[in-house]
Amino acid sequence: MTLLWRRSLAARFLILVLLALALSQAITFLISWDERGQALHAAAKGEFVSRTSSLALLLDTTPPSLRPDILNVSGTAYTRFWTSDDGPNNPLAWQQEALTELAKPLPGIAGKYAAYMNGQASTAVDAADPSVPPRMVDLSGSGQPFSRPAKFIYMDAAPNGMGLSVRLDDSTWLNAAYAKAMPNAFWMTQSAISLALTALILSAIAIFGAQAIARPLRRLANAAELFGRGEAVPRLPESGPDDIRQTAEAFNRMQERLQRFVEDRTRMLAAISHDLRTPLTSLRLRAEFVQDHELQEKMLKTIEEIQTMTEAALAFAREDATVEETRTV
Repeated sequence: MTLLWRRSLAARFLILVLLALALSQAITFLISWDERGQALHAAAKGEFVSRTSSLALLLDTTPPSLRPDILNVSGTAYTRFWTSDDGPNNPLAWQQEALTELAKPLPGIAGKYAAYMNGQASTAVDAADPSVPPRMVDLSGSGQPFSRPAKFIYMDAAPNGMGLSVRLDDSTWLNAAYAKAMPNAFWMTQSAISLALTALILSAIAIFGAQAIARPLRRLANAAELFGRGEAVPRLPESGPDDIRQTAEAFNRMQERLQRFVEDRTRMLAAISHDLRTPLTSLRLRAEFVQDHELQEKMLKTIEEIQTMTEAALAFAREDATVEETRTV
């Protein structure tokens, strides 16, 4: 990972994109998780109150002998119903009774479905703390769905626990209790698939973007390497985003300036070397008239050395003007 981070622009860009994705997903989850829990609790409360209200109306219109059967078949995996002579005057005692009712298995159910139905409320009861007192809200006269005495109980002892007690026409009370243990795991298969697809799409986009950035940079590096070896380099294409285009334009201007600078120096060197031929020829002629042969020999030798350097400078200037393209041998 460290090697890729140091050597590959595409890998670095991809890692940064994935880190940004993970951070944004974490922030989104932290913001939405509490809202999701509140929405689920509100939906469960609405369904629980509506179901209890309908059951109260049903019990008022049926003979008392049928009530036990109606209450039995009305129970769900998370809800239990029962009747009592008195209302929830003692909230703590009522909560204990509610937890006991939730722990009872539903009658008339057998097989795997029975194990599921009977285990849901029991799981919430097992996690309950009976010592936590409930909170009671009087719904009497609050209108729909209750125009009769009713009390709503928040059972904080159980996970998502709530209760409702409604007085029937015969002065008995219909009691309802709800408890559902929400799963602790916040990572679901759907979330994992969604995150994986998002990461895959972003990775493809990041790789494409990084390659689009790295390609002109590699082209610039190759051109700089060739130009540094003295080879003729074609102008870089001045296209793409402003930053890349301005970089290519700056390199092309630098290359033109350096080429002009080298050409001017080469021409100046060639001109100086060419102009030295005339005085060197004159010196040679004068050296021929020197009577001292030893001195004459030394002078001619020095003149010859200077002329050799001059010819070498001219040869360099001529060869530089006709540079052969470098090729691999």
